[in-house]
Amino acid sequence: MGRRLIDPGDAANFMRDKGFEPLVSYPGANEPWLCRCLRCGAEVRPRYATAVKGHGCRVCAGQVIDPDQATALMRERGLEPLAPYPGAIKKWLCRCLRCGEEVTPTYHSVKSIGSSGCRHCGTRGRAATRRLDPEKAAALMREHGYEPLAPYPGSGTPWPCRCLMCGHESTPTYDNVKQGFGCRACGRRRTEAAHRLDPTETADVMRAAGFEPLVDYPGAGEPWLCRCTTCQRTVSPTYHSVQAGGGCRYCSGHTVDPASAAALMREHGLEPLVDYPGAGEPWLCRCKTCGEQTTPRYTYVRATGSGCLPCGRRHAAVSRRLDADVAATLMREHGLEPLVEYPGADQPWLCRCGTCERECAPSYSSVRSGRGCRWCGFQRISEALQLDPDAATAFMQGHSLEPLVDYPGAGKPWLCECSACGRTVSPRYNSIKQGQDACRYCSGKTVDPSAAAALMRKRGLEPLVEYPGADQPWLCRCGTCERECAPSYSSVRAGHGCRWCWENRRGDALRLDPEAATAVLRAAGLQPLVDYPGANAQWLCRCEKCGKEVSPSYNSVRDGHGCRYCAALQRGDSRRFPHELAVAFMREQGFEPLEPYRSALAKWRCCCLTCDREVSVKYAKVRNGSGCRYCKKPGFNYSAPSLVYVVIHMGAKAVKPGIANIGTRQDRIASHHREGWALFKTLPCATGEEAWLVERATLVRLWTLAGHKRGYLTAEEMPQYGWTETFDRDEIGEDLVWSIVQEEFARLRSADDNKDDAG
Repeated sequence: MGRRLIDPGDAANFMRDKGFEPLVSYPGANEPWLCRCLRCGAEVRPRYATAVKGHGCRVCAGQVIDPDQATALMRERGLEPLAPYPGAIKKWLCRCLRCGEEVTPTYHSVKSIGSSGCRHCGTRGRAATRRLDPEKAAALMREHGYEPLAPYPGSGTPWPCRCLMCGHESTPTYDNVKQGFGCRACGRRRTEAAHRLDPTETADVMRAAGFEPLVDYPGAGEPWLCRCTTCQRTVSPTYHSVQAGGGCRYCSGHTVDPASAAALMREHGLEPLVDYPGAGEPWLCRCKTCGEQTTPRYTYVRATGSGCLPCGRRHAAVSRRLDADVAATLMREHGLEPLVEYPGADQPWLCRCGTCERECAPSYSSVRSGRGCRWCGFQRISEALQLDPDAATAFMQGHSLEPLVDYPGAGKPWLCECSACGRTVSPRYNSIKQGQDACRYCSGKTVDPSAAAALMRKRGLEPLVEYPGADQPWLCRCGTCERECAPSYSSVRAGHGCRWCWENRRGDALRLDPEAATAVLRAAGLQPLVDYPGANAQWLCRCEKCGKEVSPSYNSVRDGHGCRYCAALQRGDSRRFPHELAVAFMREQGFEPLEPYRSALAKWRCCCLTCDREVSVKYAKVRNGSGCRYCKKPGFNYSAPSLVYVVIHMGAKAVKPGIANIGTRQDRIASHHREGWALFKTLPCATGEEAWLVERATLVRLWTLAGHKRGYLTAEEMPQYGWTETFDRDEIGEDLVWSIVQEEFARLRSADDNKDDAG
């Protein structure tokens, strides 16, 4: 959908209706427009878009503050400004006349709080009001069984005390004792007494598991010295591990006795040279069979029965070794006479080939796989790949090439004469076999400079330099226009030529008669006001239908476009829902329209047939299920008594105004409280509509102060909704928000009183 165009004259008349006299031309809907307020006479810069939303003069609304008045207020509150007035919500450097400290309060915070604004004085005042009487604190500690040993240090500071029950000295805090915490020493003794087991019962459990205790019961989680009744070794399991099913670590194999491990190694022919290192660690030993040192692991020897690595390799080699006579017989079967002894299956074996009588060194494994003498192999490959020279000559003659020398090989240049152009070329047999061109001159890949110059002169171009190449610019002089140009040989051969002559021909073909262009615009309902500027240039005209000046191009009018103002009206008329159907639908939904239908998204003033109240609803929202805000049951009730509230969140440093009905099941303030918000203040209102108007006016002013309409918090940080109405508490405090709520409430009541007096 296109953007709606605003006539500058209509915009100026609208601003005068709103109390502004424009001083400059209309700049745009969202641009500041220099005007004079007809009420206070001050020069202000409102936007047309904000005026449409109901905003007015900032000076009349009290949003613009005189610096002298701001300075006088700060001195009244005990603050001496040290810098010029920066703005209502900007930090202002001042000196406190009470404590002499430099502080940076904002003008709005000082005005709304009603105090001095000095954070140092405020901190000392709050501390004095919150400080607890030391005698009351000591009395509470004695009530909970503590005797203070030092003066009261503060509610959250450790306080040296003595427990009146056990005499243990500790440092609890006043806050912890107040919440019910007690002496740690007493608590430990109570816990130990509750968890202590009977020593006789624990000894019976150990004996049942095969352990004879050697000392008294030390505790459930402490090692208990015992003797295993199975292996008679001394072990120290814990009562908890035995109760959970554990047993002797020697019997289970988790721990190995060094003497038993050494005996096992000697049993398998290994003499340990160092102490037992562990079951899975390398253990230095000497093999009794070969006498070499080796490092097997105890677990490997126990599992396999062997451990000497050199002995294992010799056994494997003996089991895999091939008989030398059998190997020599296989080599002779393949025509190879061994000249040395058998070296191994994969080692080169010097032999003499019985076919070519040359020495070679294949391995036994390669001969067994089908290979043999490398010299004979080369000869077989060469014979297989060699081409008959007569066949190669016939192939070249079939491609219009007459060989001048004998066949050199498939991959070497072969000097030939082209039968088509008579030039000498040197193509390769393989290249022509793979589909490449036989003669590079006939294919155009190589160009004779004299032939190229002749073609250029034939096309009316005289070369000024030597031939540079087929695709390179070639400086020439055109014989038609006598101008220098640089076409490439390839482009001229393809039919192109001098670029200057081509542009002249193209311009003559595209040039339009001004009278014909004027006739096209008049046929489209446009009267030209200036001469024809060109096909793509903007052409100032007057629309004969609406009388407005527009600047379309000739090409756009030729393509079917015209006056943009008339086009916008036509698009709106084509998309607009019929008035009769819209009125009929609204009556079906319980609304009686009080003005003509404009569009689906424009507010439509109607009378609710249920509650007989005047409301402004949108046709699109009614189509989606919305209705009268006074009659609807769920959600906010505009007829019930309500209140405006301000809540704050200490952790997120956010502040939020809002509205809620009084005495309903859906408690909006309680939902905020569940998410960590604290109620600051509330303002009762007679109806929900009055509370809603106060909230809307407050939010408009707060959005103006913040400079944007984005919420300070995100939807994830505020799941109970309302995040778009949150603000930074450091920039806009709760006192400032509350002062704006009170001002807007007073302004609304004053406007209602004036209406009653006028009535």
